[in-house]
Amino acid sequence: MMMRVAVKRLLVASLLIALTPFAQPARAQESGTPYAPVVVVNESVITGYELEQRARMLEVFGAGGDVLALAEEQLISDRLQLQAAETLGLEIDDETVESAAEEFAGRRELTAEVLRNALQARGVAPETFNAFIRAGITWRSVVQSRFRRQATPTENDLDAALALADRGLQKSVLLQEIGMPFAENGEEETMDTAWRLSRELNRGGNFTGAVRRYSKTPSRARDGKLGWLPETALPPQVAAQILALQVGEVTAPIPITRGVSILKLLDVREEARESTSDGPLTVTYSELIIPLSQNAADGAVNAARNQAERIRSDTELCRDLDQRADEFGIGSGRSEPTPVGAVPQSISLLLSQMDPGDIEIQEDSRGVVLVMLCARSNETSPEEREALRQRLFNQRMNTLGQGYLQDLRGDAVIERRS
Repeated sequence: MMMRVAVKRLLVASLLIALTPFAQPARAQESGTPYAPVVVVNESVITGYELEQRARMLEVFGAGGDVLALAEEQLISDRLQLQAAETLGLEIDDETVESAAEEFAGRRELTAEVLRNALQARGVAPETFNAFIRAGITWRSVVQSRFRRQATPTENDLDAALALADRGLQKSVLLQEIGMPFAENGEEETMDTAWRLSRELNRGGNFTGAVRRYSKTPSRARDGKLGWLPETALPPQVAAQILALQVGEVTAPIPITRGVSILKLLDVREEARESTSDGPLTVTYSELIIPLSQNAADGAVNAARNQAERIRSDTELCRDLDQRADEFGIGSGRSEPTPVGAVPQSISLLLSQMDPGDIEIQEDSRGVVLVMLCARSNETSPEEREALRQRLFNQRMNTLGQGYLQDLRGDAVIERRS
């Protein structure tokens, strides 16, 4: 009991550090009043006060970089999600919001009241925290309402996922990579460079030299070498390109989230793999997802990456991430043991290169994602089959929800006022 009280006091104290006033965002100051509109989303107003409050809260929760851009990104999504709920006639009562707030605070060994008081000491109004919680659970209800039936996997889906992971023959490829983000030189110039490089390298150009000059991905430190990867660890469209190459050839530019990749096939091998009573190889991993739209501003992306980097520096074990999952997007948290063939394509390549305990940060269609590999094993049980069912369901719900939110953004009228 004494230890629990001490932990609670420590957590509250950590929220009260640096009580110096939070600088009011320039856009709110320039508007002349904090309640003037700064963004209008389908005629729904976001005020300078809301923007400043969300930015304050994000900073208290550990976000770094351009928290104002990240706050704007989140508030626009919140408006679209709440509008979608209204269209469906969905309403979340105050009791449900309070229950979700208690669960959120409980992850930190706090009550909702204690957490609200700590936030208020940093200038974050209780209504700001409540709005954050309400938007999150409302969106979950929207996605469940629209896509539950479509996302539910059948028994055949489970059998196919398990069979893919337990095949008797496996082809592996040895690859070298050049990864170029669009942020540095813009999409058009980066794609032009990628196509030029692909042609030059297929005519015998120095791939390692090009890695050192152009690549910005973590593999650059290894001259772009990714090591041996099973074809099942690659997204199908990438595997199809790779396996169509001769050893020494280079792919055409492959679009990745906010960038482009060029891969060189160094070698290929085919290995027999016997199915065993132990079942297919499974992995357990943890993800924290900071949701961003496909066209998120660079400031919002950088703020999200800074937040992920700070979490990585404070994390040693997967259980360190478990208590933080509720702070982040749908799909965040620790997986059940999952057959490698059923791991989402967005992280399968990354996990194949990681050892248990490794943490990586990447950008994909969901936003900025911190990924930690918790364990690998060869054991599959009936309980894990059910866990696979839930995992596939969650993956599909996340994918469908993200796609729906992108559609809402594409159809929305968003006006920024400065």
